[in-house]
Amino acid sequence: TKYLKNERGLTLIELLAAATLTAMISVFAIGLLIKGMNHYNVISTDTAFRDEADILMVSLVKELYTTKESEIVTRPSESCTDNCYFVMKGEKKSGFVGNGLLIQDEKISTTNPKINISEDSTIEKHSDGVYKVKLVLKMPIKNQEVTFENEVRTINDVKSEAD
Repeated sequence: TKYLKNERGLTLIELLAAATLTAMISVFAIGLLIKGMNHYNVISTDTAFRDEADILMVSLVKELYTTKESEIVTRPSESCTDNCYFVMKGEKKSGFVGNGLLIQDEKISTTNPKINISEDSTIEKHSDGVYKVKLVLKMPIKNQEVTFENEVRTINDVKSEAD
């Protein structure tokens, strides 16, 4: 009851000290919150790129992995810049055409509308039956570009001269 009857209130110094401590804690908390949001944005962008790359790369690698060398009519040229594709029997194309991906003449689109396939995506012959696939994805909104590479071997059903 002694404290309840005390009507002195807070002094100006006590009030300023409390306001200063509150301001310092608020600045720290807001800085931590902003940093957390920035990290979330970076991680979500990286995840979006990896998800798209997984879907697109698996589609192309699966197509090439199950392709017989004897079914390939035309291979990508050594210096392909924006059209790197295979022509299979039946004139079906598989590979990168412009800024898109074709699998047996069917266009495979990105699931995320903010991410596009770059014209820098290529397919290069690495050795007999082995091809290096370079998938370049870009996000124009954030001006970011990420490259994914993979090697795939086709089915070698063609007899070589040594056999």
